Amino acid sequence: MNKQNLNNKPGYALYILHKGCLAYEKYIGYADMEKNMLIDKRTNFRLASITKLFTAQAIEILERQNVITYKTKLVDIFPQISMYLKPVTIYSLLTHTSGIPDHEKNLYTLLEKTEPTLYDAWRVLQTKKKLLFPCGSKFQYSDAGYVVLALIIEHITRKKYSTYVSENIFQPFQMNTTMVLDETKPTIPFRALGYSYSKRSYKIYDYNPLNYIVGDEGIYSNIEDLIKWLSAFSKNDRNFGWFQEDKNILWCSGSWVGFRNTIMLDTKKETIAIFLSNSTKFSSIMMRKKFIERLL
Repeated sequence: MNKQNLNNKPGYALYILHKGCLAYEKYIGYADMEKNMLIDKRTNFRLASITKLFTAQAIEILERQNVITYKTKLVDIFPQISMYLKPVTIYSLLTHTSGIPDHEKNLYTLLEKTEPTLYDAWRVLQTKKKLLFPCGSKFQYSDAGYVVLALIIEHITRKKYSTYVSENIFQPFQMNTTMVLDETKPTIPFRALGYSYSKRSYKIYDYNPLNYIVGDEGIYSNIEDLIKWLSAFSKNDRNFGWFQEDKNILWCSGSWVGFRNTIMLDTKKETIAIFLSNSTKFSSIMMRKKFIERLL
């Protein structure tokens, strides 16, 4: 099923694959209202925190190559780091149990008309004095942890995060138009703009000065490419970056500027569902999940 609503507003792409076959697809609204560009399966949405899945996979590749282990500590990679960071392991970063404090609030304070990068975020973290809690003692969702993982990837491989994930994930899976938006500001093909929704109207909401910090977010992708990648997912894979609802259901969501996205996997039913939107109208994670679940 494929429907297109031509109302002049942003919208979403929804795609469900069951046992390798298309079960449902729907594309609603505009990727770019000013250019009258409609959403379709090639439209590149900002994935926001769904980017963490790719960061985790990049780390897993390095672990399989015996370059690092999950028990590797930050101090083993960066010997001169601040004392409070020394207990932090790669495993704790992947599982949101590191206790690393937030970096974003300080970056907004220090901006001075700049657009901070991965390394500015690292400098902020170096100025902190202590972890939020002892490493490994509890779960607390952490964007900063995945920023540090991106930094580890760059430090170990001597390549930019964007280059490494492209060479080791995007290219092998033929994700031909999936890209990282970092401080180099590459042109994103078929790019959707984000929009805010308030009082029954939409405004462009595509920019934040922290847009170019990567690892926790920063990847643009589309239905066509994500299906290629997710179709190779095995129930035996490690689930870093995913949330597990029960033994069969995995999900991941992402929200940044005007983008609101959710991916769900049912490993028992062999079903993949992808919901990508460029409007804050779909801000509720629960709403997006229920929308998908009605169709599964």
